[in-house]
Amino acid sequence: LVESGMIVAHLKDDVAQAQHNIHLKEASNTVDKRYALKASEVAKVKYERALNVNQKIKGTYPEIELREYKLDAERATLQIEQAEHQQAVAELTAQESAVQLKTFDLKAPFSGTIIKVYKSKGEAVNQGDPVVELLNIDTVRVNSWINRDIAHQIKRGEKVLVKLLIDEKDNEFPGSDQILEGKVQYIDLKTGGSSRKRVKIGVDVQNQDHLLLPGSAVALKIVR
Repeated sequence: LVESGMIVAHLKDDVAQAQHNIHLKEASNTVDKRYALKASEVAKVKYERALNVNQKIKGTYPEIELREYKLDAERATLQIEQAEHQQAVAELTAQESAVQLKTFDLKAPFSGTIIKVYKSKGEAVNQGDPVVELLNIDTVRVNSWINRDIAHQIKRGEKVLVKLLIDEKDNEFPGSDQILEGKVQYIDLKTGGSSRKRVKIGVDVQNQDHLLLPGSAVALKIVR
């Protein structure tokens, strides 16, 4: 018996784990940002010094040279933004690879019992391959055929008594602890079955004590 969310199988993830470690390293790398900050400081100092000198002695630095200093300072500021952007992308990439790592853990989508194992340890698994088969019979759907002439009298949600048949000839409803309750979930008005005069209905049953198993023979009685 496994609970919902429990890991039922783990796929080999050595390569994915190594890639995730690389992404973590890249996300924590601040060298480019620190260099950009230092370069920006130097570029601003050069530009401000040139401006100050020209204020004292006009024309010491030609206009074109001042523009170049200003451009260098602006470029250095943009390099800081670029370094911050690259680090943010690296952090998101690390988060993405962390999520991808989780896909190597196969978790039970619901509580139930593993009834079949398709893969053994070390076997290759391709996308879409079944690994285990999990079954939950807390609620089961019982399909049956009814006479087409009475189908219009049955409504979705109607209460149904469901009796487990130990002997398929035993289709009566005496007082029995093997009777469960269910509700009509659908009525398929297309005719079918061995006779074209019957239609299919589906009944969802709360399977107390897991009395009903796949393939169990049952008898149904609609309660009004």
